[in-house]
Amino acid sequence: MLHGIFGNETTLYGDHVQNVMWNEIAAGVAEEMIMVLPNACANESGSDDGLGFNKTHYEAYDNFINDLRDCLMPYIEKNYSVKTGRENTAICGYSMGGRVTLQIGFKMPETFRYIGAFCPAFGIFEYENFGVHEDGLFTEDTFTLPEEYMNDTLVLIAAGCNDGTVKKEPKRYADALTRNKVPHLYYETLGGDSINPGNGEHDARIHIHGLYQFLKRIFKNT
Repeated sequence: MLHGIFGNETTLYGDHVQNVMWNEIAAGVAEEMIMVLPNACANESGSDDGLGFNKTHYEAYDNFINDLRDCLMPYIEKNYSVKTGRENTAICGYSMGGRVTLQIGFKMPETFRYIGAFCPAFGIFEYENFGVHEDGLFTEDTFTLPEEYMNDTLVLIAAGCNDGTVKKEPKRYADALTRNKVPHLYYETLGGDSINPGNGEHDARIHIHGLYQFLKRIFKNT
């Protein structure tokens, strides 16, 4: 699971995503799994310090695909008792981590059967926001899966109803998937629960909600 911009390997742990997983496993809702919370800012320093909203910063997150494939996943498989194969491998993330999740999931479909993006940030398609312009990691036409994975991949995108940070970009991604006939789940939510209700803005109550919905669906036969 990948954190948002200006986060690191402790951020999501501080949001208690591990409790969501543990409670779902304990309740029999989710399968047993190992959750990995890496630092997804893959620049030379491995740090967001001194960086703002600019292309150089974003490119550090785009580079995480190389860190994941060449370093992190081989390390995990060597040191932990994980099942291998795409049917046993999932990726998800929040905000910038959601953008990276979609990038990796759709560029490495042979590796990931389950892709969950919660309030995914700008950058999958061409855009201009916060004074930054990027050409996009995909075009709307190329944002698709190979035929062999089309009906054997879970894609879930969750969005906040009132998200003023990523705005309607998650819906744009989902609409492109619909046009490209890629099966997926998309929903908008206020987030939170009866004790800590959300307001649909760009915060942990959305990604916790999305994570819950994602975890209970992954590592299933159907």
